[in-house]
Amino acid sequence: MSVAAAGGAAHASPTVLALEAGSEADLAELKDSAKYAGRTPYYLRYRYTKTEEAKASWSGALEVHGDGGPLTKLSVLPSFEASGDPDDPLHVRTFEKCEESTGFDELPTGGSVEGCRIFLTDKGGGAPNDVTWVDGNRTLVIWK
Repeated sequence: MSVAAAGGAAHASPTVLALEAGSEADLAELKDSAKYAGRTPYYLRYRYTKTEEAKASWSGALEVHGDGGPLTKLSVLPSFEASGDPDDPLHVRTFEKCEESTGFDELPTGGSVEGCRIFLTDKGGGAPNDVTWVDGNRTLVIWK
C-alpha cells in the first residue's frame, strides 16, 4: 500500500505493512462464530514506531474503509484453558492468524513493535479500498 497523504500522531508513527484477505472459515474457532457468517476478515499488519520518549501513549487509530464506509474492527481476546499440568495449570490460547502488538510503552524512542488487527466486511461487502490513521475527526495518513 502506498501513502496518499502524510501526517503523524504524537508519540507514534504508524506504518501499514500489509492488508490481507482472510476467509470466513478463519473465524470458525471463535465463540459464536455463526454471527460472522457472510463476512470476510481482513488482517491489517502494521508497525508502530515510538517517536518521542516523553509519553508512551498517543492519540489516533488505524481504520480500514470499503465502499460503504469503515469496516468493523474485531477484537479477539485470549482464552484460558486448564492444561491439567500442575506446573503450568493454564494454557493461553490466542487467535494465531492475527495478534495485536504489545510492549509499546517500554520501547525507547525509535523502537518499533509489529502487530495485526482484524477488520470485517459487512455481509456481502466488497474488499477494502484504503487504510487511514485518524485522530478524532482528523485524517492524518491514508494508505491506498
